[in-house]
Amino acid sequence: MTLSVNLIQTIKSQRDYRVGDIIYHWGYKWRESRDNVLLGSGYDGMILKEYLLANPDQDRFDPHLFGHVIGRHAKAQGIPERSNVIGVHIRAGDVVTVPHRFLSVDYIPLLRSVLLQNSGLDCINLVVCFAYGNYHERGLWEYDDRKQQANQLCLGFLFDEFEACFQGLIDFEVTSNSNADIDLIHLFTAGFFVADRGGFSRVIYEARRAHGKPSIGPVS
Repeated sequence: MTLSVNLIQTIKSQRDYRVGDIIYHWGYKWRESRDNVLLGSGYDGMILKEYLLANPDQDRFDPHLFGHVIGRHAKAQGIPERSNVIGVHIRAGDVVTVPHRFLSVDYIPLLRSVLLQNSGLDCINLVVCFAYGNYHERGLWEYDDRKQQANQLCLGFLFDEFEACFQGLIDFEVTSNSNADIDLIHLFTAGFFVADRGGFSRVIYEARRAHGKPSIGPVS
């Protein structure tokens, strides 16, 4: 497929369902967000809430349990394991204002290394969303047109680089959803995972490692 930033969805206000922050107790409002997820009926049936309810020790991340919950949701939604796919997480959105995190992974050599060392991989699935935490009480992580345009420009350059380096050698897909659970499932069920920086990638990386699934990346 031809890669285009028009395939990337935008979430202007992801105030509570922030998987990495809640699991690792990061940021100003992880506890408030965790309670909102646990108590809010709008999160019923979602992966993070199911995991939190099943984990008796809220202070310790259980990556094996988290992976088990993802796997159960994947099966329920008919999303199969895809051993031929490299799932690549690209963190975008509000992180555009943090230069040492935004698009700081050198994806091209990582992907070349993965393809050289692993047979049977014939598709790269780029999992990305322009997500904004919208913590307006502190003026943090808010959406505005300038940030969105910067995201689109930078992702456009990255997509062009992917196509220039790999076109004709491997297929591409873009997975982008307003529901983070779908992205969790696609990255967990991929044959190989290339992580970005940040909590979302770290959660997936640790869950995959607990289930013996190969992964690579910075993960901080």
